[in-house]
Amino acid sequence: MIHYIKVVNYLSEELTMYLRRPGETGLSIVKIDGLTPADAIINTTELAPTTKLSGGDLFNSSKIAKRNVVIYMKYFDWYEDVETLRHKTYKYFPVGRMLTLYVYTDSRHVKLTGWVESNGGDVFASDCDVRISILCPDPYMYSADINSLVNTNFSGIENSLVFPLVNPSLTENQIIFGIIHAQTENLIVYNGDVETGLFVYIHSVGTIENIKIINSITRELMGIDNNLLIDTIGTGIIAGDDIIINTTIGAKSITLVRNGVAYNILNAKTGTDWLTLVKGDNLFAFTAEFGIANLQLRMENLIVYEGI
Repeated sequence: MIHYIKVVNYLSEELTMYLRRPGETGLSIVKIDGLTPADAIINTTELAPTTKLSGGDLFNSSKIAKRNVVIYMKYFDWYEDVETLRHKTYKYFPVGRMLTLYVYTDSRHVKLTGWVESNGGDVFASDCDVRISILCPDPYMYSADINSLVNTNFSGIENSLVFPLVNPSLTENQIIFGIIHAQTENLIVYNGDVETGLFVYIHSVGTIENIKIINSITRELMGIDNNLLIDTIGTGIIAGDDIIINTTIGAKSITLVRNGVAYNILNAKTGTDWLTLVKGDNLFAFTAEFGIANLQLRMENLIVYEGI
């Protein structure tokens, strides 16, 4: 069940509309289309007729089409006149502008981004209403929970310092500032509906050569070749370097940051795969031909849904 809808316009102005309390905003939501999974576009080739009976088409490819969210509302004019309420929709649903729509249900809190295609209605009707159409080029919904960004540490330092500081011993240092993790394999349990990319953050505390990251279940592999890296930026990985890998479809990139300067090192990638997360268990591991003890790695991912 949908409890409320929140819209944030391009000026970061917010409007929250509770379905059961329309009097708070004067806008009563009657129906919303386009919150279930978006339609797929299936490309096929018709099979040529033969002397024997045959039928059907040959599958070529498929993709998810853009999402079209349509909100139907009526004016609940107990406290404001209809014209004022109509102008309120112009403010929060401006045509041609981008907005972020949040949907809160019993089990999912999601957000999606789109552009307002139309905002109209019959101004002369006795029972005035409004129809707002929002086109979302990205058809997926993303978790809007406080823990929507999942962080998985493989090797690195987990902050453990909390306040107030209390050391119960007069002879031993018992305050823990951080915990060093040194594992090279970790499990990510992904609860989204849609296969999604992830961010891989690598920090070097020394020289590293030929990093490889492997999905231990699917055997997919991607890495950074030391010789190709030298050809690209002149050196290999040294102490203080940070590498950011983004495997998200449409935004794939590999960037090395050194002394505040970012370098595109996509040419140093090895392997034909870009690691992704599928629903359920995803087991990843990393290795290096030299300097694996100098490598600190963590992964981040968003939770992506097909619909509410």
